[in-house]
Amino acid sequence: MFFDKLKKNQVETQMTEKVDTTELPPIELELVGQELPFNWPFSRKVKSYIIALLINFVSAFNATGNSAARAGVTEEFGVSSSVFLTSSFTYNAALGLGPLFLAPLSEQYGRRPMLVSLLLLIVILFLPQALAPNISSLSISRLFQGTAASIEGPHVAGIISDLFHRDGGRGIAMATFTLVVFTANAIGPLTCNWLASETDWANIYWMQMAMNGVVFIMCAFMLDETRHDLILDKKITKYNKTYGTDLKVQTDAAHSVKKALTTSLARPLIYLTTEPIVIALSIWVGFAWGIVFLSTGTVLHVFEKTYDFTQGQGGTVLICGFIGAFFAWLVGFGQNVLYKKSKDPVTHIAPPEARLYQAALGAVLFGAFELMFAWTARPHIHWIVPCIALVGVNFGIFPIYAGVYTYIGDAYEKYSSSAQAAQANILGSTFPFFGTAMFDHLTFPWASSTIGFIAFGLSIIPFVLILFGGWLRDRSKVCRQILKEQEEEKLRKEDQEFSKPGDKNHA
Repeated sequence: MFFDKLKKNQVETQMTEKVDTTELPPIELELVGQELPFNWPFSRKVKSYIIALLINFVSAFNATGNSAARAGVTEEFGVSSSVFLTSSFTYNAALGLGPLFLAPLSEQYGRRPMLVSLLLLIVILFLPQALAPNISSLSISRLFQGTAASIEGPHVAGIISDLFHRDGGRGIAMATFTLVVFTANAIGPLTCNWLASETDWANIYWMQMAMNGVVFIMCAFMLDETRHDLILDKKITKYNKTYGTDLKVQTDAAHSVKKALTTSLARPLIYLTTEPIVIALSIWVGFAWGIVFLSTGTVLHVFEKTYDFTQGQGGTVLICGFIGAFFAWLVGFGQNVLYKKSKDPVTHIAPPEARLYQAALGAVLFGAFELMFAWTARPHIHWIVPCIALVGVNFGIFPIYAGVYTYIGDAYEKYSSSAQAAQANILGSTFPFFGTAMFDHLTFPWASSTIGFIAFGLSIIPFVLILFGGWLRDRSKVCRQILKEQEEEKLRKEDQEFSKPGDKNHA
């Protein structure tokens, strides 16, 4: 709801003495009807949603597609594979930390201006990558590009929250958002590996420059602003300009950048150091997401060594990630049914733990199929068998990512999502550094088995939360404070009467 996004709204109405307020048309000091993105016409809502998903796609494509340039870059610049991985590390680490600094700017300027300006910067930064004279230039360019791209994921998630009610399709919309990430993670390496095997490595970056350029044009000319606070501010500003009034509505967007930045940095750090639930879930989803990043390199490595696959053929194997995620997305409709059945009959609100049913199943399957992959990727066993195992691994990882994201959002509100995103991407960015070496030193079966054993160990987390999550939240200082603020906000709304120009009782 719109009011859920307003923190302690304070309304001040000031009229000049020359204006006869009784002759002014009334104005709602909130968004009503089709002013709310929730209630936009279907075509307008779908247009913004599709553009948001395309933004998410090119961002995830860039995060994993870079690995395909490894052979060409290491040969041309005379560096090791470990040194090349710095270009992926700088990008993915920036993806995790960037939102903590850039998110406050969106509160001031809106989602659309931030996305348009940063997409333009992303497009430009492909130039120094395609024309890089050395590995340092490539890594530094990707550091800045990762920082700019870091806002895309949180903004797309924010747009989805703006467009869809919590009980009005948001769950499926968020699941589709996650599916797009897995799709890009599969198609990115697949496309880029074939391109790198047939042409020069620089073409990987030229292709992505063209893709991001198209999305930039769509965003610049077709994307509507969806942030409720900004839409309300424009509404009030237009009214004041038309009728010469000085009506003011203070919302989150009215906060100073300094205050927003302080909050954006402080809350995630507090959550990650004092909240056991957030700590456990961040480690869990960070590990699972790290395996996704790890797979872009190690799966290719395994199939090249075991089945003599070419670089292009090895990249094609990563399509298994999309297949597994797609099946998990379909099963997610069942998760949505279970969530609705968990609603309290009085409040009609389901507990956050109801988001974790599919994630609990996924946690077990993740470990099981990882072990299957470990012991079936052998020369005397057909390559389709470990491919089936990879489908199962991603079938398990998908609901972990989607379920944890929505769980933390329900339990800890919007600031916690930045903390989770930072943890997941930072962990994920480090995995490729030791992945190939681990598979070589431990051998393929035992390296994958180690991952499977860790996955099984962490699988206890969703079951503990489903059983005791409510008890833990009742003892959480942060959750108690959020509940207190919600109750105070509810009482304030019940007691407060908005004074509107044009009302008979307007003073």
